[in-house]
Amino acid sequence: MPLGDVRQQALQDLLDAERELRAHAEGELRRLRDLLYGLARALDGDRVEQIRRDDPRAFRYWNAQQYEEFFAPLIAAQQWHTVRNQPTGWGNKTANGNGNGRKADAEKIRQLEGEIARLKQQLEDTRRHAADLAAQLREVNRRDSAAQPLQEPKVQPKPKGQSREAAFDKAANARGKQPSKKPPAQRKKTAAVTPRALPVRDEIIAALRQIRKQPPAIPARVEHLFSSSVIGRTRQIMALYLLALQGITPRIELDYYIAATDGIKKRSGGVRRKLDALQEKGIITAKKLVINTPRTSLVVMRLTDEGKRIAEQIFMQPPVESEWERLVRLHEGERFPAHTAAVLLFAMYARLQGYSVSVLPEVESPSPPDILIARANERLFVEVELGRKERPAKWKYNAELNGGKIALVTGTANRREVLTADIQRMGLPGVATDLEYLLQKGRNEEAPLWIAQW
Repeated sequence: MPLGDVRQQALQDLLDAERELRAHAEGELRRLRDLLYGLARALDGDRVEQIRRDDPRAFRYWNAQQYEEFFAPLIAAQQWHTVRNQPTGWGNKTANGNGNGRKADAEKIRQLEGEIARLKQQLEDTRRHAADLAAQLREVNRRDSAAQPLQEPKVQPKPKGQSREAAFDKAANARGKQPSKKPPAQRKKTAAVTPRALPVRDEIIAALRQIRKQPPAIPARVEHLFSSSVIGRTRQIMALYLLALQGITPRIELDYYIAATDGIKKRSGGVRRKLDALQEKGIITAKKLVINTPRTSLVVMRLTDEGKRIAEQIFMQPPVESEWERLVRLHEGERFPAHTAAVLLFAMYARLQGYSVSVLPEVESPSPPDILIARANERLFVEVELGRKERPAKWKYNAELNGGKIALVTGTANRREVLTADIQRMGLPGVATDLEYLLQKGRNEEAPLWIAQW
């Protein structure tokens, strides 16, 4: 057997063994927590309910120290009650006249204390073992990253004449003068958040399938924030991958990729519940963006600061700036939520049809475009326009970037027809589409992205 195959088989055996040990450790940890929780309810049920009213997650996710603090006053109170109030002699039904009733209670307390100490030690041992296994898996992933990098999915073959990377590198120049709604003060360039061309649909799904096959380890300190089921936890890791390493933010798009990877019905609720759970635990945050024309809305998600720290530990690299965050930072995305939603919707549909997408590409133009899309030898700088003002200068600058033609996205079909007529009177060719067309119920994913061409 070739050395590479031997190494791969050894690695697979190690991963299989780690998964089995991890599953056993997680099961043992849950059983120990259930036992401690039952003991707490039996000893002081009223106090348990009071604590759970303040924090519904209490007890199920407590560590050894928190259980110790809960049981300490109970043990002290029981010892005091035994010494001070327990009758002895013939009046005590458990006594034999020689003071043995008090001795029996003291022995029972010692047994309970010993059992609690044993359970706490076993709980801590299990947690340490799980943390050790997680560290081993991270080390294995690091060693194998050259052969199977998680965050570097397979790229498409390079088209003739110009690669996809070269196409986007050509656009990565400093921005020029900005229009009024894009203040120059917000255009400060930061190398860490330079826009990146996202992989196309099939490449994203391939990366998610790799995660499903070999899920990365979750840090032991935050394991309780994730689903206890393997499937649910893996879907949550996929969501973090899309948010942290791909910068994708529409909830409907996160649902699409995860459902397509797992082979389940899209928007069935199985993925939505896992995303909602991450939001409840403070790992991600969400916001609903409304578009008035056409009447629709888009829920967008991003990582919280804690979510970014967790994602960096899981994937061993800093999260990228999401498309939503970039629009907020550079394009007054909070002030113009409808335009933000329209840009993100078009980016999603372009990506689902195989295009690489860069939101707010850095180009030298008096009127920088909203999106750059590329596929094979096709590359277009796209303007998303929901307003009703005439913008001949904007069309002129867009045509200059696209080699003489326009790429336009509007909200409605009526507005698209009006603007395309204006552009045609300027003698400029181009392509156009609108959100009404893209949002049509039952629209095939393979339907053309552009509905008009002239």
